[in-house]
Amino acid sequence: TVINAIGDGRRAAFQILRSRGLGEPSQIPPEKKYAHQTESQLKYARRIPGIPVPEQSPNQRLNFDLVHPTLTVNQAQEEASRCLYCDQVCNICVTVCPNLANLSFDIQPLEEPKMILVPKEDGYECQTTGTLSITQPSQILNLAEFCNECGNCTTFCPTNGDPYKIKPRFYLTREAFEQEQDGYFLTTDRIEKNIRGHTSAVFLQDSQFFYEDPHGSVQFTLNPLTINDVHFQSEETPLVMEEAVELAFYLKSLNSHPLFQ
Repeated sequence: TVINAIGDGRRAAFQILRSRGLGEPSQIPPEKKYAHQTESQLKYARRIPGIPVPEQSPNQRLNFDLVHPTLTVNQAQEEASRCLYCDQVCNICVTVCPNLANLSFDIQPLEEPKMILVPKEDGYECQTTGTLSITQPSQILNLAEFCNECGNCTTFCPTNGDPYKIKPRFYLTREAFEQEQDGYFLTTDRIEKNIRGHTSAVFLQDSQFFYEDPHGSVQFTLNPLTINDVHFQSEETPLVMEEAVELAFYLKSLNSHPLFQ
């Protein structure tokens, strides 16, 4: 792909600089410009061709003359204005799905510690193993009943992903959800998850989240993550809060979406 080719060129240029003892050029972080979803859709809907690539006739190509000159400042700015901000809002898999099975939704960014609650005789010990960070304001889910796994979204994905496989699969009916073991079922104040037979759920009551799985239950709040109450089913099996936070995040982001009312 073009993206892979650009990465190869960048690595080759840095290797040449290092081999000449010139080090690497200073890295200036790009200015982040969040493209609103509406702006992105307008950009996708309007095709603007790039600057024409110069060509020579076949009988003029037996030389080493420079054919592709460096862009002028105006040309470079014109090319940059064609950017679709796909690192922020891609949604290609949404637009190319023939069954409308991929759905985009907006979120409030989330950053919470990854916690493991380990049972102890006098209560529990909270172990932090990292950070769960969800920063991209636009996210995508897969509507399982609509998806026939045609792979069209995989074909068009610019990052070599498999959207219909890796995006969370949501079911719109409990009957369909209970027949499968690979997705989520959401109602107004409750979300359930079943992945290969492992079931878990989070429900919301009085601004408190309640998490349940076969190993126990936790009462907690977000922003920041605060553990208010814990119950273990076994004195040997810990509770992993990452899944609880994930479910609470989906519940908070989607419970007002018309599809799940």
